[in-house]
Amino acid sequence: MTGRGSSPGLGRNDLGAISLRLTLAAKYEAGATPDEIIRKELSLAGVQRPLFPAELDGLEPIFRFGDFGGWVYSAGDALES
Repeated sequence: MTGRGSSPGLGRNDLGAISLRLTLAAKYEAGATPDEIIRKELSLAGVQRPLFPAELDGLEPIFRFGDFGGWVYSAGDALES
């Protein structure tokens, strides 16, 4: 697989496609049906937005899967607000 341009290697679009395929395969292997996977993927279209690193200050990461991640405030941070 080659990236854009004349240089060999993976391009940004290639990595996105690989990440998506791995995510779909993991959902299927976890027991989701193809219909459930498609329904969920379509429900996410246009809803997600990228975050700037500064928006995550004070949050604790709780999981990461491909491009998707989750963060929460720790109990101490939530009580101080």
